[in-house]
Amino acid sequence: MEANADPNVTEIQLIAGSTYSLTLPGAGEDAAATGDLDLLEPTYIRAVPGNGITATIDGQQIDRVFDVVSGSFHFLEGLVITGGSTADDGGGLLAHTGLVALEDTRVTDNSAVSGGGIAATGARLWIEDSTIDNNTATNGGGAIMTETFARLFQVTVDGNNGGSGVGGVDLAAGQLQLVSSVVADDAVSLGLVNGSALFINSIVDAPTGCAAGGASVTSQGRNITRDATCGLTGTGDQADTNPLLRPLGDNDGPVPTRLPELNSPAVDAISPGALGCAMPAHPDGRQKPRPVRAGCDIGPVELGGCIIDGVFVENTKAHQFECDALMALYDSTNGPSWTSSAGWGTPTDVCSWYGIACNEDSRPFSLALQNNGLDGTIPPEISGLAAFSGLTLSGDELTGSIPVEVGELVNLRTLALFDTQLSGPIPTEIGNLSDLQYLQLSDNALTGSLPPTLGGLSELLRLQVDGNELSGEFPPALGNLSKLWYLDLRGNSFSGPLPPEFGNLDSLFQAALWDNQFSGDITAAIAGVQDTLVVFLRLISDGPGGNNCLTVTDPGVAAWLDSVDQDWDECDAP
Repeated sequence: MEANADPNVTEIQLIAGSTYSLTLPGAGEDAAATGDLDLLEPTYIRAVPGNGITATIDGQQIDRVFDVVSGSFHFLEGLVITGGSTADDGGGLLAHTGLVALEDTRVTDNSAVSGGGIAATGARLWIEDSTIDNNTATNGGGAIMTETFARLFQVTVDGNNGGSGVGGVDLAAGQLQLVSSVVADDAVSLGLVNGSALFINSIVDAPTGCAAGGASVTSQGRNITRDATCGLTGTGDQADTNPLLRPLGDNDGPVPTRLPELNSPAVDAISPGALGCAMPAHPDGRQKPRPVRAGCDIGPVELGGCIIDGVFVENTKAHQFECDALMALYDSTNGPSWTSSAGWGTPTDVCSWYGIACNEDSRPFSLALQNNGLDGTIPPEISGLAAFSGLTLSGDELTGSIPVEVGELVNLRTLALFDTQLSGPIPTEIGNLSDLQYLQLSDNALTGSLPPTLGGLSELLRLQVDGNELSGEFPPALGNLSKLWYLDLRGNSFSGPLPPEFGNLDSLFQAALWDNQFSGDITAAIAGVQDTLVVFLRLISDGPGGNNCLTVTDPGVAAWLDSVDQDWDECDAP
């Protein structure tokens, strides 16, 4: 491997969906010539997008797959390590030195004397969002044998066989940290021979959880063990308790996992704000949000689905907070009287509900209920739709103000709330929507000024606030909207000059500013845009009253204005 000649970290990219097989027999050498993949210098090996999520490295039983001989740091991401076999330790990976980190990686169907999946004889292990399953060892540590330090965070250890020893993790020495993980094997899950073991929010699911040894055991709470052999007595620990886990399977993540059943004692067992469920909580091992319902689940993954009308609907990939947000909107806008409310409020997949669009993974991502007879207010629970990219509630009888919680919909690209009866100010929090491309608030009864925070919407293409009761000056910060191509402010009471920053809108294609009270010299503002893409600029309407009183001192700018809006210099001011 060329990476072994470079003392700096070398990145190696493998195509996801592809399999890379070892084909050169010859175990027992450490020069990367034959057999396993010897890592001598720091490396970062990861899968990059292809026809899958992970890339497979298959040892084809000729040797173990990886041998970390030297080097301070090695990071393996998005891999499947399989088919390794050795008459020594570490069937999938043997780590002698440094720090070895695995993320979104599966170690499966490997065999060795000890550490069927992974053996760490001198290296520190940091394993996250990964699965170690169906590995075999003849002398213990079917999944992992460690003699130094191993931290497992949101890791699933399942179905490994340790022969005469433990099937899961064998702590020969050092420290083991089991955090939000599952160790589930057929006989004995953990061998705590020497050192120390720390348990946090984890599940040990085996007839014998822990084999007796000299290791000290500490619990920071909220663990579940099927028997009492681990001796965990921390806050919220549940010994002699069946965790009620489903079999290992594809649960919409990079590696297979074990979901809890709805009636599992793991579900909602961690209160929001507690260790492991800080708000906002760290995503689960599939990068899905936590919590889904009242609390976070113990273990690597969060049970999805929604409880709708008292019935658990598992065949939806919507989260509970999304279902709650949708039902809050339904209830606050007289849902039963909508023009169409098919599916709403029934225990069915929300993808079948009228107006909801879902992606190819059956995740809801957009809500469009225009001209559908909604009558009421937008509830603050709308913040639960933070993963949605589109929200359209136009042409309905909406009243009240735009809730500030709209500013929490950070993935929105379209926010269309036009032609309703919304009133009050435009929330400054809309400026938080950094991906927003279309902001359409026309034909309401909105008051106040344009928030300067809208100038932070760097992706905005279209801004429409015409037909409201807005006032105040044009915020100079809006000159930062470098991608804006359509601007409609007509039919309000905006006043004062157009600032020079207006001239920074160098992508502007159409602008309608009439029926306001803009005044003063606009030479600098217009000079900046006259040579850009502006082809339609209306400053003065054809009707009486409410027009702008504008002047220009540059004859060239005046001539250009005459060419696009010949009545620009008319004034109906009293």
